Amino acid sequence: MRNFLLLLLICCGLAGAQNDLWLSHGPYSGDVKSIAIDYTNATVVYAGLSEGGVYKTIDGGLSWEAMNQGLLDRHVQIIKVDPFANDVLYAGTQFGGLFKSTDGGKVWKEANSGLTTINIRAIAFDESVTQRMFIASDYGVFESVNAGGSWTQLTSDSLTTLDLTSILYNRQDSTLFIGSKADGVFRLHATDTAWNQVNAGLSNLDIADLMIKSDVTREILVATWGGGVFRTTNRGDSWQLFSNGLGTKFINDLAMEPGNASIIYAASDGKGIYKSTNGGYVWVESNTGLLNTYLHCVEVALTQPKTLFVGVFGGGVYRSTNEAQQWQWTSQGISNAEVTTIIADPLNPDVFYAGVNGGGVFRSDDATLSWQPINTGLRNLAVMDLVADYANNGTVYAAVWKSGVYRWVSAAGSWTKMETGLTNTELRDIAIDLSNSNTLYVATSGGGVFKSINAGIQWSAVNNGLTDLDIRCIATVPYNSNMLYVGSKNSGVWKSSNGGSNWFQSSYGLTSLEVRSIAVDPTNPQTVYIGTWGGGIFKSIDGAGSWQPVNSGLTDLSIRALAVDPAQPTVVYAGGYGTINTGNVYKSLNGGQIWQTLMNGLTPTYIHCLALDPFATSKIFCGTSSGVYRMDQVSTGVKSAHEGGPQDFVLQQNFPNPFNPATQIAFELTKPTTVSLVIYDLLGNRIKTLLSDRVAAGRHSAVWDGCDEDNRPVAAGCYFYQLKSSDFTDTRSMILAK
Repeated sequence: MRNFLLLLLICCGLAGAQNDLWLSHGPYSGDVKSIAIDYTNATVVYAGLSEGGVYKTIDGGLSWEAMNQGLLDRHVQIIKVDPFANDVLYAGTQFGGLFKSTDGGKVWKEANSGLTTINIRAIAFDESVTQRMFIASDYGVFESVNAGGSWTQLTSDSLTTLDLTSILYNRQDSTLFIGSKADGVFRLHATDTAWNQVNAGLSNLDIADLMIKSDVTREILVATWGGGVFRTTNRGDSWQLFSNGLGTKFINDLAMEPGNASIIYAASDGKGIYKSTNGGYVWVESNTGLLNTYLHCVEVALTQPKTLFVGVFGGGVYRSTNEAQQWQWTSQGISNAEVTTIIADPLNPDVFYAGVNGGGVFRSDDATLSWQPINTGLRNLAVMDLVADYANNGTVYAAVWKSGVYRWVSAAGSWTKMETGLTNTELRDIAIDLSNSNTLYVATSGGGVFKSINAGIQWSAVNNGLTDLDIRCIATVPYNSNMLYVGSKNSGVWKSSNGGSNWFQSSYGLTSLEVRSIAVDPTNPQTVYIGTWGGGIFKSIDGAGSWQPVNSGLTDLSIRALAVDPAQPTVVYAGGYGTINTGNVYKSLNGGQIWQTLMNGLTPTYIHCLALDPFATSKIFCGTSSGVYRMDQVSTGVKSAHEGGPQDFVLQQNFPNPFNPATQIAFELTKPTTVSLVIYDLLGNRIKTLLSDRVAAGRHSAVWDGCDEDNRPVAAGCYFYQLKSSDFTDTRSMILAK
């Protein structure tokens, strides 16, 4: 049996896999940049997503449907309903220009004739003249007098060099106003031959939105990114600060209740909705029920002025029917969540958790076929990473950007913030010690590494020797409590051999020093893989003492995700980031020497994370900017040369895995036969025989309690279990954690 492990690894390297199909599995959420409401029916609403195109609801947000036929670019920045024809829509995109639909979003066609730009940021209409409209872009302002049939650039002056963000047309005095990213507000009257910069009194020139408050008083409000809200009553000749009560100066959008200039809403970045009931003189937060306070936009229904919708960064759509007194999440059907992390519950088959950037945490009880949000108690929904407690059923930890660490206990049904001692909350990653579930680590951007030894109750920085405190990822070793690896932004890999008390740089051989992902071979902690930003994948076989690039077959060199198959450690998966929403999933059968794309059914996209089902590692999950995808691969289980066909037997992955103190091993036989079920260590030494007898056909199981033949507890680590008869042999690996 001394050659057992060698045979196992050889077979791993040669095993082939037929790729099945990636299937989309939710969850519901998305990065909603713009909202448009039908002028005559407040239950018909359109949402423009930063990467998901256009979604439509006809029931006031209870359910949504994608409306993207003909929409060649799904990076939607602005969506508007034609004020003269409710079935006519316009969508401005980042890379494809302007698109138009004349049937309520069912079919889209390009409307770019005459445009010298494809990056459309804002749309405005002349509501006194049918078919006249304007767009603001990264290359000036354009006008159409035939509903987008053709475009003419207006007097440009220096506007073609500016980053334009917003546009407003005042029909009362035939004046256009333009907001820019860094140069404030510009004005063009119908009689002007050039744009006039009108910034007197504006202390911040980063303009996010422009809104007419009153035609009678010539009152206009401007939302700025970093300066709050300003007001003018003289067409922009002078501005006054109009931000009393605003708890943040970062305002993305403004909206007014139709027919009531006293009620105004401001959508902020990080503080949710602010409401004014006296025309903007005083603002008050109105966020009850609004779990995500990073807002892109706000819109009020014309026919139902008490009803409004907000578009949320990563969190979909929220609706209020009582003037923002109470909000409800209404995103069912918007399948464009940016999934940053996926984990399987190590104690419950079919239970998975997904973290969404801006959408919080979702739980699935049916192997990702359906999801439900579990966000009670979270103060911020920008979830960066999740980790499950393998020793305490139903306990999960979340690393939340600029908020901290939260713990979920299923029995309580809510999240609890674990913040004592955590002085930096720009969290990137979280890891758990697989030998002691009370020990946790978090990686922060700028604060280095923090450690808790009491299940997150208290934290302390563990940065001795760590000169680069911008940490992007962290990995613990499955059966060595003292060994840790972290990946940094600027200096590669750092290693600790004493639980974070001291760190040593371990970057020899790296040509790219921004490390985004780390994966440790669970059977051999000396074998480590890292994914870098721009340099591809590097591998170490000496515990990070030296690194070699392993990029053969990769077309993406920015790697965000890595996963090693614990049952077959030479099988490794990688997720690429690509450029402009392109990236691939890769698979290697020989420890990274050669990579193949694994993309059947999956359009190239950003791959944020990867996960394997611990109970059946042929099932792989990837988190993308469009939700979770799952692939059930044809089994790549390792067998010896005397293997039998799958019609003879099935050996399943032990459950739970990792385990402590006991685990169950199940297998199925299609005919009666004499079998043995034996536990081996990494060197091929026999640890314990669980079964050696003639067994009937059907499903059977055995329990290993982590002890040897003499009933002595064995050390934590990786072990193999082998089911064998005269006709077949199958072997799998498992991890005993202590």
